[in-house]
Amino acid sequence: MRLETRGNAIVASVDHAVTLRALDDSLKHGTAGFRGYRARYEVDNVIVSPLATTLFRTRFHDEFPGEWLQHRGDWGVVAPSYDFAQSSTDEEAFAAIGEPTDDQGVAARMRVTAFSTANAGAWAGVVARYTSYANHYSLVLRSANWVQLRKKVNGVVTVLRGRPFTVTPGQYCDLRLDATGNTLRGYIDGVLVLETTDDDLPLGRAGLATYQAAASYADFDAWQP
Repeated sequence: MRLETRGNAIVASVDHAVTLRALDDSLKHGTAGFRGYRARYEVDNVIVSPLATTLFRTRFHDEFPGEWLQHRGDWGVVAPSYDFAQSSTDEEAFAAIGEPTDDQGVAARMRVTAFSTANAGAWAGVVARYTSYANHYSLVLRSANWVQLRKKVNGVVTVLRGRPFTVTPGQYCDLRLDATGNTLRGYIDGVLVLETTDDDLPLGRAGLATYQAAASYADFDAWQP
């Protein structure tokens, strides 16, 4: 669940989808919190922050997102799902969007459609602070059933954090990578799974990436906190 206020505009979202909008001038300031009525409930993964500025948002549908900067791969919108898909399992592929920024969040609803059978290290995921295929941060799901936070600097890959995670081809999940200052956080389906710090890459674009894997993305959001 997410509640945003900007001026007199109020926007409520559930599972990343906007469900309610309203305008009201009654309350000018206050603190964030929780409230229930005759209900037991649990709260986790709480984030309270200044309202983010959207850098890029798309649900793809039937439009071809031609403004994406693509490096290798076979990218395109595919029917009947109208996902933005990368269908090659032969190489590393990237698609990046927007102007370079420093602090950024990147989120996508993704499913792996195929891993290369020739490489147990195949993966697919999202990237932040992308300046080129040789310089970026990434949150990836690997064919060996791992989720990893990685960096690539001047072509050299370093795994910053990792943990076992069952990857099921064909099943959607929500990936989110936050790069704020030197802090990197990776989320799956809204749950924080990896966190670390790194200073090597100060800014870049948001995007998508695969390595010897085919994947499709149902939506994509990038924002600046």
